[in-house]
Amino acid sequence: MIKLFSRSALFTTFCALALVALSGSSCSARSGGSGSSPMKFALTEASDEFAGELDGLMAASPESRGMDAKVSGGSPAGSADQARSKEGQQRDGRKLIKTGDLRLESRDLAKAEASIGALTRELGGYVASSSNSGTYLSMSLRVPQEKFDLALSSLKASARLLSKSESVHDVTLQYVDMESRIATKKILKERYTDYLRRATKVEDLLAVERSLNDVLSELESMESSFKALRDQIDYATISVGVELPPEAQPASERSIVRGILKVWDGFLGFLNFLVYAILFIILFGLPSVLLLGLLYWLCFGKIGLVRKFFSLLSGKRKQ
Repeated sequence: MIKLFSRSALFTTFCALALVALSGSSCSARSGGSGSSPMKFALTEASDEFAGELDGLMAASPESRGMDAKVSGGSPAGSADQARSKEGQQRDGRKLIKTGDLRLESRDLAKAEASIGALTRELGGYVASSSNSGTYLSMSLRVPQEKFDLALSSLKASARLLSKSESVHDVTLQYVDMESRIATKKILKERYTDYLRRATKVEDLLAVERSLNDVLSELESMESSFKALRDQIDYATISVGVELPPEAQPASERSIVRGILKVWDGFLGFLNFLVYAILFIILFGLPSVLLLGLLYWLCFGKIGLVRKFFSLLSGKRKQ
């Protein structure tokens, strides 16, 4: 009985050790598998990071930008993407030039000039030009584009409105085109400057310097035009004309002065015609008269070539 119990105990112990060994091996296998997966993930992440840096370097280089432009320009998908991007630019941030024209009436032109100037400066703009003849006030105003509508409404309220007009010109495509051309010229400038540093031959130096000067000249001209375009976009232009009402104008201004001015204008027109007539006579009339006189003197005058010719013909006939 004791022997049978000892054998069964040994068998049970052996089975338990076998189960422990099997469970240990499976656990080690699972732990080994889970240990290898973080390694693979780390390697994958590192390779992805390296690829991202490489793509960033390629995208930052001018050569890769030129290759991307060629590929997108040559394929229909690229041209479609460019068209969509341009449409998005036009919808999101259009570049507009706004202009307005106002004709007002006021009994006090000096007061109107002061109030219009103060209103313009209050809106963040400035008076570009102003002229007051005593009977008519002309002003050119520049106001920030976002204050254009507010400026028109405020100016209309400052005096009696006679007429009003406004226009909006979309220059988005022109703006984007000039901006991209300037960026291209700047890249060419950097490249030519780099070539100029590395050139060793005199002929290479002269050729690169000539090309660099051409690029700098074109870049300066384009930047000047681009600056003027941005100024027209950032600041709207409003032309304001203020005149006195008819009953407020002096009687002499309405009758005598205007009559004298009309007579004076007619006299100036006559003098202008007279000067042109004298110049025409001097330049073309006198040479023609002198030429005709010379021909008459040669043919029928003292020399009388024609007369002598006919006399010779008559003498031969008599013989």
